[in-house]
Amino acid sequence: MNELYNLKETDVFQSMPLEEKISYFSKVAKKALPFWGCDQNTEIKLLNYTENATFKVCPEKQNAFIMRIHRAFYTNENSINSEFDWLASIRDDGIHVPTPIESINHKLVEKIAMPEYGDSRYVDCEIFEPGKAPIDIPEIEKFEQLGEIIAKVHLNAEKYEKPAYYERLIWEADQTFSKINNYHFEVYRENEVFTKVDIKILDLAAEKIKNRLALYGKDKHNYGLIHSDFRFSNILLNQGEFTILDFDDFGDGWYMYDIASVMALNEDRDDVDEIIETVLKGYQKYRKLNRDDLDMLKTFQMFRRMGMISVGMFFVKNAVLGAGENIENNSEQWKHYYKNTVEAAHRYLVA
Repeated sequence: MNELYNLKETDVFQSMPLEEKISYFSKVAKKALPFWGCDQNTEIKLLNYTENATFKVCPEKQNAFIMRIHRAFYTNENSINSEFDWLASIRDDGIHVPTPIESINHKLVEKIAMPEYGDSRYVDCEIFEPGKAPIDIPEIEKFEQLGEIIAKVHLNAEKYEKPAYYERLIWEADQTFSKINNYHFEVYRENEVFTKVDIKILDLAAEKIKNRLALYGKDKHNYGLIHSDFRFSNILLNQGEFTILDFDDFGDGWYMYDIASVMALNEDRDDVDEIIETVLKGYQKYRKLNRDDLDMLKTFQMFRRMGMISVGMFFVKNAVLGAGENIENNSEQWKHYYKNTVEAAHRYLVA
């Protein structure tokens, strides 16, 4: 098992109410400011707290920048530096992604000790990128552009050489359906919304997904480094230019998973097939897919959707503050999503 899966938050942190967690992250940010040449009294603004806490730092005599305080789950110095190494390669290919800022120690990541809480946090900073992440689904033409970008990211992944210190998540069946998974160890079988019949349907869907993945296999064409969450809430739009954000969960997985992730949480829209076809149109301008790839699309959509059940279970239990994530702490919306996922699983089984 990847060592990243042994990392988790302390009991002290997990027991804190939201207000105390925000206070904690603000203290971490203040302690980290001098590592990036700022006084501890420099203005900071919390932009969002979902898993990581993200602040905008506003110095008086230099440009504003972003400070990211990492979750304890799945994260160590190697995993963060692995992220920055791949981002550098992607950036060299002309894809707009976040640019890290070195600390005064010429490091991209600093470890901030919080002895009063019995833990520490990894912190990094990035150039502030202009633009907005769409809260609503944008016009369909944007999805063709998104498909082009996903293809270029995958073309980079095919040639990219991992550094010796590489450590990242793995996006395969075990990391979605087992108890030790990519979703803070939440599993659909423990969701109280589901009936025994619901669980049976989801179990059968999971087995079908596993079988199809096994038949699909892994090779250089279909498997490599993936972003894992190409929803538009993870993209900044600025005068027609895309900046791809949130590589926190990038890792090893199937390329089709990235395409399936585009409409996560929006799978029940009437225009979802048209949108995905538009993504594929843009994608295949740069990277061709074969029949086996395309035949797996519905499986990867169901695969991602079942993972999103666990996302909902985590966010309902853990209050979050996030721009563009208007479903994430609404328990009634999640319940509706869960039940629709059971219906989608039934359709997947009979297809």
